[in-house]
Amino acid sequence: MPEAGAEVLAFLEVHLSRAYLDHEINYGFKKVRVRLRLGVDPRPRLVERLENGNTIADAHLSTGGTLEEPFWEISSPKVLQGDYVTKEGPLAKFAAETGARVTAELSAHLFDGSLDINNSNAASNAKTRIIERLVGVMISDEIEVDGRIKLSSHSIRFEE
Repeated sequence: MPEAGAEVLAFLEVHLSRAYLDHEINYGFKKVRVRLRLGVDPRPRLVERLENGNTIADAHLSTGGTLEEPFWEISSPKVLQGDYVTKEGPLAKFAAETGARVTAELSAHLFDGSLDINNSNAASNAKTRIIERLVGVMISDEIEVDGRIKLSSHSIRFEE
């Protein structure tokens, strides 16, 4: 049971793979962002987080944001495929009370070169179709200000 200021460890485990637009065209991302949005009442306090310079599977892990709204980017020169797990230690450590919430979001940028399409002959048309499909099935109603699209969102509530 998380008591006032009890330590809670958060580990990352995400599976990424290519998706198919049709039988000829598949796509994936070379970079994704994992953001933790901290609830407000009671608000968990980020005590420690995994910092820059770490690798996770075959990718680079970089840190950004603030202690109030931290994020990590998983990136690789090639499309991210497989399991990305923090095995050596937690992604983040919190001091949290019962009832505190954290929402973990996975997002990708549509316009920074992270989106990779396998069929270069149809790339420009395919990119438009892929973006239309992703926007059509978005988890939230809006694309973030910086052009990111939310791929997944999970809310975690600390219980007894």
